[in-house]
Amino acid sequence: MLDRQLDRTPDVSAISIGVAAAVADGTVIFAPDYPTFAHLDLKRWVESRTDRPAVIENDMNAAVYGYGHTHELADDQSIVYIYLGKNGPGAGILINGRLIRGKTGFSGEISFLPLYDDATFHDRMESERLAPLSDLAFDALGRLVATFTATLNPNAIIFSDVDLIDVELEGIRNACQRHIAVAHIPDLLIGTWEEDYFAGLARRGVGLMLESI
Repeated sequence: MLDRQLDRTPDVSAISIGVAAAVADGTVIFAPDYPTFAHLDLKRWVESRTDRPAVIENDMNAAVYGYGHTHELADDQSIVYIYLGKNGPGAGILINGRLIRGKTGFSGEISFLPLYDDATFHDRMESERLAPLSDLAFDALGRLVATFTATLNPNAIIFSDVDLIDVELEGIRNACQRHIAVAHIPDLLIGTWEEDYFAGLARRGVGLMLESI
């Protein structure tokens, strides 16, 4: 696919690729749905094949980065972007305007959160994420919001428009209030997933070009 695209548009100066996996320095470190990519240094592979600089980004990091810049957030604002989609739950985190990757690039892998004695967040959402959302799903999402509120105290938590609609946010807020005082709960919003994701990838690509200059 890269070869075909570059044949059509040979003036491409940089390449940015988003993956539904944990990424550290261009290497895919955790990709349960794409085992052939596990432990692959995708950045080095793309650069050696195309002779162009490349950035490889986790999809949620790209989405939260794109949302933050598209909405021109102030430097002191913090947001969390949550996606529940087909590859399992994930989150992108901006703290004071900076993208948080964590020690090993594993930040945002919320499917592992042990929110229950007998189930992780992924386990609960896998069995309950149906339309309309069940009370158990609202409970799991409320606990997730409470966890981020107590640890990061963000200005807003963004949910993907692929997963939720506006009227469901109130149910999540009510579930969260069982654990956290309402004064501390962040704004709960719906983001436009595809636009935010590609905006983040585009900005990362432009940043890479500017760095090379």
